[in-house]
Amino acid sequence: MNRRRVLFVGLLALAACGGSDDTVTVSDTVETVPTVPEVSETVETVPPPATPTFDELAQFTWQQVNPTAPWAARAGLRVVELDGRLLLMGGRTPNQSTTPGDSTLWADVWASDDEGLTWTQLMTGEEPGMWPARAYFQAVVKDDAVYVIGGQDFGLQKNPFCALLEQGLEPPPGLGIDPDAPCPEFLPMSQFFNDVWRSADGVDWEEMTDAAPWEPRAGATTVVQNDRLLLLGGEAGFVCDPLPDCVPPYFNDVWSTTDGATWDLVTESAGWSPRPGHACELMGDQIVCFGGFGLEVNPNDMWSSPDGAEWTELPGSPWDATDPLAVKYDFDAVALGDEQTGFRILTVGGDRETFDFTDPENFRRVDNDVWVFKLPS
Repeated sequence: MNRRRVLFVGLLALAACGGSDDTVTVSDTVETVPTVPEVSETVETVPPPATPTFDELAQFTWQQVNPTAPWAARAGLRVVELDGRLLLMGGRTPNQSTTPGDSTLWADVWASDDEGLTWTQLMTGEEPGMWPARAYFQAVVKDDAVYVIGGQDFGLQKNPFCALLEQGLEPPPGLGIDPDAPCPEFLPMSQFFNDVWRSADGVDWEEMTDAAPWEPRAGATTVVQNDRLLLLGGEAGFVCDPLPDCVPPYFNDVWSTTDGATWDLVTESAGWSPRPGHACELMGDQIVCFGGFGLEVNPNDMWSSPDGAEWTELPGSPWDATDPLAVKYDFDAVALGDEQTGFRILTVGGDRETFDFTDPENFRRVDNDVWVFKLPS
C-alpha cells in the first residue's frame, strides 16, 4: 500500500519560576529588634501529572463507541481535540479495483462533541479555499488552531509495461511483475504535498537538521513526553522478497530529541515487533503503543513504557481483535482525559487491507468505527 506521512516536529520548552524569603534585621545601640521576615507570596508546587500504573493499564478494556460513523470508511485520516471537540479530517477510501492505491480522497471535516458517539459534518471539501483532498498527512493543534500539514493524494496512469510485455520483453526483475499474469491497465501515482494550512504561524519554517541519525522512514509515530519528542518505529519500504523468509524493512527503534536537531537513541529494539502504521499515545506519563502493519500478519499486541526504553506487554489485543485480520493500521488515535475525568485513548477508522488486490473483498477492509480504550465504566 502506497503510504507516506509527514512528521510535524513540535518544540516544547519547560520554564520554572521560584521565590525566596529574605530576612531584614533592624538594630541600634540601645536594643535589638527581633528579626522580621518580609512578606512573600507562597509559591505552589505543581505536582507531576498522575499516571495509570501498569497494573491499572492492564485493567483497561476496549469499548466500541460507534460501529458505523456517518463519515465514509477510510484510512490515513486524522483526528484532533480542540476545546473538548473532536475534529476528523481527510483520508482515503479504496475503490473496488485491482489497482493498488485506487481510492477516493477526502477533504471533509467532521465534528463530535460526545467523543465519537455522534458526528456532524462541518465541511464537505468542496468549499472554496479548502485544502485539497489528501491522506496520510499530519494534523496538530497549536495555539487554539488546527494545522493540516503535507500528505498525499492518489491517481492512476497508463501502465507503460503492458506494451513491452505484449512485445515479449521481460520486465526488470526488481519490479515484482509476473510476465504471465494479466497486465493491469493502470498504475497508481501520487502527488505529495508540502503545504501547510492555517494561520501565519505555519508559514515560516526553520530546518533543524537535514540528516537526523535515524534511518529515513515513513509510517513512524511520535509522542511528546515532558520536554522531549520521541520517534517510534516506521518503515523504509512496504514489502520484502521472498516471503516468508525475508526481513521486512520495518523499525522498532525509539529516538529522543528536545530540539529536533540533536537526537539520542533510546533503544535500538523496543519490546514490540518492527512495524509502521501503528499508534503511540501518552496516558499520563505512560506510553501505550498498539496496532500497525506486519508481514505477513498484522501484530495484535499492546505495549506500555514509562520512558520509551523499557517495554512491558499489556494483556489483551487492540480492539479486542482475536484475528490478525481484525487489527488496523493507518488509523488515528487521540489521548483524552486526566486523573479527574479518567485517562482514555480514542481511535477512528483504519485499514485492514492486504497486498492481495485480486481479492474482490479487499477494498472493503477499511473502517468507519470509533473505539475507546479505558477503565470499565
